[in-house]
Amino acid sequence: EFYYADFCDFYLESTKPVFKSSDIELEQIVWNILRQCNNYTLLMYHPFIPSITEELWQKNNSVGSFDSILDFKYPSSSDIVNLTEVNIEEVDEVIKTTKSIISMALKIKKAVNTNERPSILVKISNDLISKEIKNLSNEIVHLGKLKFIEFETKEQNSNFKHSINLKLSDKCDITIRFENEINVGLAITRFEKNLEKKRIQLKSIKNKLNESEKKEDQTSVDKLRFELNEIISEISNLEEQLKMLQSMRK
Repeated sequence: EFYYADFCDFYLESTKPVFKSSDIELEQIVWNILRQCNNYTLLMYHPFIPSITEELWQKNNSVGSFDSILDFKYPSSSDIVNLTEVNIEEVDEVIKTTKSIISMALKIKKAVNTNERPSILVKISNDLISKEIKNLSNEIVHLGKLKFIEFETKEQNSNFKHSINLKLSDKCDITIRFENEINVGLAITRFEKNLEKKRIQLKSIKNKLNESEKKEDQTSVDKLRFELNEIISEISNLEEQLKMLQSMRK
């Protein structure tokens, strides 16, 4: 999950603005960090998927050489960072907050079905976390497909047609804002219809699951349970986005 959801979807994507810049020195630093992170991940995966990790290792590291991943020891925390010098809880909070801001911005934009890039106003009660989030502003704007991000001050831009206030955590509140008119009513109707279809599908899957359990058809039971979890997750996401839209109409 780390490699797919965190390293590829978040960390790798957040570095793209760096590689589009003209700062060659910064590019090299970021590239070295990404390469090291990728190498450690491959080393940890190697006992479980040896063939794939060996091939990826060769492509990532061997330039005119034949070094194998087997030539390197399994990593430990001491190889990566001195954990006594890092406040892991604060680092984790910064990462979670950053990802939550990005995720929520994308969900809202998808919910209202607009091409407009919204802006975000962020209020964070913890000064240290706020400072780190400010340092990540460019990455948040890039990944969240935002127009800009600003942090709560005495004077705020109020030229917005629609806005939605969200509490991401005890320490972080955000306001997602749109400058143009959004047909919230139409978006709500679309989501309500989609939600009703999903609930009908859910009922159908539950009925099929009950029948399969009575017949003791384990293959069908496993398949239907997987489908059941998928549809429940979809319904949960739709309900969450519908609540957001309803709050915008208010």
